[in-house]
Amino acid sequence: MSEIDDQLRCETLEDWQKYINQSHALVVAHSINAGELWVSLIEKAYLQAVSNGYDSQGVSGNEAIYYLSRFIPDGTWDVSMIFNNDRMFDKLQKHFANNEVMVLITIPYGVFPDFEEDNLGLDLNQTYALLNVIRVGNRKLLLIQNPKREKVWTKNLSIWDQKGLKDELQKTTGYQPVTSEDDDVNKEGQFYMDSEDAIKYFKSGTLCWNPSLFPYQTEFHFTWQSEHYKMKDSDMRCRYAPQFLFKKSSLTQKFMIVIARHYQRRNAVSFPIYENQKNMNQTQISKPMSMTMYFMKHGKKVKSQSVTGDEVINIIGDPDQEPSSSRIYSMNNQIIKTDFNFTRLKVLNVGTENKDDIYNHSNKDQTLDQKLEEEFSEFIGYFSAVLQMNEIPQRINNPFRFSIFVYSNEPIQCARQIHIFLPQERSIISKWPSKPMLNYSLMEKGTIQVKNIANNQLVEKNFLRKRSQFVNVSTPIVSQSYLKQQFFDHQGIKDQGFLEVFLRATQTIFSPQYIIYLSPDPQANQFGNELIVQGECKKDHIKGQIEYRILDTLKPHIINGGWEQKVPENYKFYERLIQLSEKRKQVKKWSVCEIISFKQTNLKQKRKKKQTNLKKKRKKKQSNSSKDKTINTLDQKNQKCYAVQIAPFTDFRNFEARDEFHLTYIPPQGYNSRVENIVAPWQAMKYELVWFNMIQQLPRRDDSDLSYTHKYEILRVPENTDIFIMIIASSRRYWKLSSNLKFSLHYIGNRKEDYGIDEQETMDQSAAA
Repeated sequence: MSEIDDQLRCETLEDWQKYINQSHALVVAHSINAGELWVSLIEKAYLQAVSNGYDSQGVSGNEAIYYLSRFIPDGTWDVSMIFNNDRMFDKLQKHFANNEVMVLITIPYGVFPDFEEDNLGLDLNQTYALLNVIRVGNRKLLLIQNPKREKVWTKNLSIWDQKGLKDELQKTTGYQPVTSEDDDVNKEGQFYMDSEDAIKYFKSGTLCWNPSLFPYQTEFHFTWQSEHYKMKDSDMRCRYAPQFLFKKSSLTQKFMIVIARHYQRRNAVSFPIYENQKNMNQTQISKPMSMTMYFMKHGKKVKSQSVTGDEVINIIGDPDQEPSSSRIYSMNNQIIKTDFNFTRLKVLNVGTENKDDIYNHSNKDQTLDQKLEEEFSEFIGYFSAVLQMNEIPQRINNPFRFSIFVYSNEPIQCARQIHIFLPQERSIISKWPSKPMLNYSLMEKGTIQVKNIANNQLVEKNFLRKRSQFVNVSTPIVSQSYLKQQFFDHQGIKDQGFLEVFLRATQTIFSPQYIIYLSPDPQANQFGNELIVQGECKKDHIKGQIEYRILDTLKPHIINGGWEQKVPENYKFYERLIQLSEKRKQVKKWSVCEIISFKQTNLKQKRKKKQTNLKKKRKKKQSNSSKDKTINTLDQKNQKCYAVQIAPFTDFRNFEARDEFHLTYIPPQGYNSRVENIVAPWQAMKYELVWFNMIQQLPRRDDSDLSYTHKYEILRVPENTDIFIMIIASSRRYWKLSSNLKFSLHYIGNRKEDYGIDEQETMDQSAAA
């Protein structure tokens, strides 16, 4: 609501005008009928709501049209189309004849010099109303209205044009030439202009549709909280942004989606209008910020090739099947983007009634908004929309209020706001384990006498004794800077590359890992094939991605302990996820999201075979409904169980992080789910021994030389205990064939008499005992 007083701005009278009691003239918008004030009052009330009093800086004409008349602006229309395209000109003429549109066209600054305004009868930085377009022979004419009702076009086809207004033009336009000396001509602010002249001056415009063309409407009103729109990560802003689900029921259904950000004068972010004028009222108004809406289609992915031979993925929608997860969790490659605009009102066209209605633009000149119409012209089914804002000043802390108005030419079967948290979501609160510490032990140098069996002599050899440490949870994790001192290349130079490989491997291995089990619900009739997994860390310095694998069996491999299948009491140590992506991106996200698809090729083949056999047994006159019922039964019987192993936030930059994070997953439609935490062996350990070593590869003589270079370590345990040994090895290739790393364990025993020949040789060749 806008509350105004009863004062209106008028011209300042000179003394002689006051002497003769001349009436004041309004300098604001007003009616030509004396005594009518509704035009002036509406203007004042609107400007008070959206601007700083009568200062109309930043006020948009299409916004005013929409708020005052509900005519819907068309964001894809461009005034140049009627100048350059005859078909678009004829279509606009038809729309005017049916009272379907309202059009504004604008002359910006710089089109012609200021001193030419009176000569041309045009005003710079002025918006005019386009009342009609007509054809006269091969000429395209525009009927234009100056809202100030003062100047009119004075050149070609004006009422002063004695030569240009031929009989046919006079008959069509109704204008009669006058002499230039006739000062009493009632101009009314209207004039005709040839399109060849208009294109020189009118550079932009707005077309607004009569709302009666879109009789089916719905609207949403909501608040966007600052803790959500101020998130630094684009995926997290998308995940917590206001989102909506729509259904396009036919090829001819068109949506006009109007995004309106409210004017919030009390709590809005504001700025002074008159910074350099001390006498002006320093009233604060709300500052516009860029906003738009992104879209994502729901349906089956179908691969095809474009004209250029590139692979294209098309989404085939299903209007009969609502998506199991309609919310958009990340800015993935299926997102259909649109243009950001610094405005409080943005309109997006989704779909088209007829392909002929798509405006003609060359591909290179098309905006993202203009591509949106064509993107949905062949689509039928469900799609989601997510609100987006950009370039928000950091000092903003207040919530923003929005309204979304949805118009359609056909009945709207689905249009609803999507809750931030869906009922089928499942959450896991987790954190990086505090073990292992990877605190590398101090090494004690010394010598040892080793007996050489060949000559039966004792030989002194150097050794490094490393002692294990008690694992204390309160002990800090070893820092990357300390690790950097341990990594050297074959020349003894610090090697950053080896360190990064080590950090990548350990971060994946040591990260918290889970197995999500999926089993079909016997009561379900429809089944999806995508598992959505998203991680969210409360601290924005934590970055990473999600590693995962679909297990071949529902029972993961249990780590083999020695010669027998030995599992420590109360623990089941599953095999860790240790795979590293071949093309790992340098991600800079504190949220991660993966959509895991399950291939159902085998199921489809089995289904097809069973359907073929059933069809042979059926009678020819069996109804279609019975067929559908049989096929649905097959789908239920042939659904497969899945097990997916997850390792979130695996990035080497998180090596020292032990922060808490949330893991959210949404199972496919029709599936029940449960989660099992994969307990790591080091979570049960009490002592830790960590060290580095290096094997320098010897030069090879030829391709047939496959000799090994050895390195030996001896591990002594003073009492009975379970031991978990992990070897993390990385190699740098100095030869055209890659290194073949092998590891073997030999049990030596706890007495010298227990040593075998192999073990004694190992002792003799080792540099430590």
